[in-house]
Amino acid sequence: MKKILFFAALAFMMNGCDDDGPAASFYEYHAHIHSPEAAAIYGMGDTLVIDVEFESHTGNAVHNVKVSILDLQTNKVIYDQPTDPHVHAGSGSYAFNRNIILTDAAGYAAGKSYRLTAKVWGPSAGEEETTGTVSFSIRN
Repeated sequence: MKKILFFAALAFMMNGCDDDGPAASFYEYHAHIHSPEAAAIYGMGDTLVIDVEFESHTGNAVHNVKVSILDLQTNKVIYDQPTDPHVHAGSGSYAFNRNIILTDAAGYAAGKSYRLTAKVWGPSAGEEETTGTVSFSIRN
């Protein structure tokens, strides 16, 4: 009987110390891309409205953000902002809003497709990093 109680207690102690699953996220970051819409089609000379809300769903600071646009045909990044990604928005939310005229001079071309990536992360590189993406194209 003592052996049964001993093994039962040992099994309880081994299982009782396990985590209750993965540790809760401190930031719970999200990158909500409001514009452009997925699969949007633009013309040369149109205005690309970038509207991204970076958010910590726990209300903690938004530390670093980056918005980039990749030419899917050449794999060349043609837009990468802000230059300094450290925004440290203590309110738990950071709005990134830009208007870009789609021109050859800005690196855009008719008949091509692009991917906008919005990335948010904590104080250290890659910490709780989360990304959102949408693709858009420019008609011929």
